[in-house]
Amino acid sequence: GQTGPVLFVGGLTLVVVLSAVTGVHRGIRRLAGVNVALFALFAVVVAAVGPLGVVSDRGAAALGSYVVNFVPLSLHVGGAWVTEWTVWNWAWWFSWAPFAGTFIAALSRGRRIRTVVFTSVVATSAATGAWFLIFGGTALSLQAGGVDALAAITERGGSEAVAGFSLLSALPLGELLLFLFLSLIVVFMVTSADTSTLVAAILASRRGVTPSRGSIALWGIFQAAVALSVLLVGGAETLQALAVLAGAPFAVLAVLALVGLSLSLYREERGRGHTSVVRRVTDRLPSIQTHHDVDPPDRES
Repeated sequence: GQTGPVLFVGGLTLVVVLSAVTGVHRGIRRLAGVNVALFALFAVVVAAVGPLGVVSDRGAAALGSYVVNFVPLSLHVGGAWVTEWTVWNWAWWFSWAPFAGTFIAALSRGRRIRTVVFTSVVATSAATGAWFLIFGGTALSLQAGGVDALAAITERGGSEAVAGFSLLSALPLGELLLFLFLSLIVVFMVTSADTSTLVAAILASRRGVTPSRGSIALWGIFQAAVALSVLLVGGAETLQALAVLAGAPFAVLAVLALVGLSLSLYREERGRGHTSVVRRVTDRLPSIQTHHDVDPPDRES
C-alpha cells in the first residue's frame, strides 16, 4: 500500500534532518561510524555462516580476471551491455560527483592529499570489492544450490532489491542477517541524503557563509517531498534518466577540473620546493644527452 512507504520516508527524513542539522562532526560523523561498523559486522557474519570456500575460490578467480581484463573491458564499445551498464553507470556517477566531491572537500580541509585519496578512493574501493566478493559469491552459490532469487525478482516485477531477502533467509542466522541488512540499507540512505542535503544548503548560501539549520532542514524536507512524489505518483525511471543526462556535462567539467588541479599542484610543488613521488621517480630515470659537437658519420663510409 501507500501508507508504509510514506511512513518509511517520513522516518528517514526525520533522521536525515536531525543528523544534518547537528553538523558534520556530530551527527553525520557518528552515523558514518555506525555505517562502517554495521558493514563490517554484516560482512563477517555472512562470511562466517555462508559458503566461505566457494566465495574464496570464486573471489580469487574474479580478482585475477578483473586485473587482467580491466583495460580491455574499459575500452570495449558496442553491444547492449555497454549501453545499459557501463555508460549508464558512468553518467550516473558523474551526476553524483559534484555532491560527493564538495562534501569530501569540506571534510578534507587541512588534510594531506594522500590521506584524502586513500580514504575516498582506495578504502572505499576495497570495501566495495569486499561487498561484491562476499555477498555476490554467496548469492551465486545459493542460486546454484536451489535458492531461486531470480524467481523472487520476477515475481516482484523485476525489482532486484528483493533478492537479498530470499538469499539471507536461506542462511543460518537469517533473521539476524535480515535485521543487519535492513539497518545497513537505512544508514546508507541516511548518510547519502545527509551529503546531498548539506551540500545543497552550502551551494544555496552565500560564499563563505555557513548555511543555517533552517536552510539545511528545508533542503532535507524538499528531497523527501521529491521522493514521496516519485513513490506515490511514479516517474522514477524518468527521474533517473534526467540524472544520467545531467552527468554528461559534469563529465566534461570533471576532466577540465583534473587538468586545472594538476597544473595547480605542479605550480605549488615548484613554488614551495616540495618534491612529489612522481618527481622523485622521474628524477631517477636516466637522462638522454645529445652531443652536438660530434660529427655525424660519413655517408659514403
